[in-house]
Amino acid sequence: MAARKLVVYNDMRKDLAVFEEEYSSILIDCTTPKGMKSAKDCRKEIRDARLNLEDLRKEAKAPVLAKGTQIDDEAKAIKEKLDALYSKFDDSIKAIENKKEIDAAKAVKEQEDKLHDLEAREQAIFDKEIELGIRKPVEAVEEHDSGDSLDDSSSSESVPSTDKIVDDTADIETICEPHIKVAAQRLKVLKAIRNLVEPSDAQPEGRIDEGIAEVHDAILADIWELVDVFK
Repeated sequence: MAARKLVVYNDMRKDLAVFEEEYSSILIDCTTPKGMKSAKDCRKEIRDARLNLEDLRKEAKAPVLAKGTQIDDEAKAIKEKLDALYSKFDDSIKAIENKKEIDAAKAVKEQEDKLHDLEAREQAIFDKEIELGIRKPVEAVEEHDSGDSLDDSSSSESVPSTDKIVDDTADIETICEPHIKVAAQRLKVLKAIRNLVEPSDAQPEGRIDEGIAEVHDAILADIWELVDVFK
């Protein structure tokens, strides 16, 4: 289907038809004064027609441009209100989503920090055990393992001797000895305190405060419990 022609250009189409009919067959000869004048007159008529066409185009398009501007302005106003409502929900959703991502990253970081802390503590224990002779350095263990053969004689040599086990036990007792002494001293003090506050013969009624007696009995019960724990 051919596009319908705009009525606004009807007069211009008529002028165009005239120009095409009159000027299409003219032979232009600007070498003579008469020919130059005729060419300039034709050019002026066509130029004026072109200017009129441009003015008509702008005049005809002005209402359309104004309508387009109105369409854009109303769409912009509606969009601003829609954006405000959209942001209300979008911001809340993203806040929770971002918090979950931050919390997840924080949890991973905390786990990594705990792991690194445990590794550092474990390494410190290993180093201390190596220093005390309880554990062999990794290099020494690897060298010892690489030197072992698969025959029965070498396998029997790789088993720790009884003397070594005794030595390790002695080292462990040496490490624990100060703690054992402290525990024994505390037990001795607790027993002494227990004996000091041990109840004497029953007191006649009216000569002892019930509140003091209750506190006394509570302290005594705590001390006896501690002594039982250390036995």
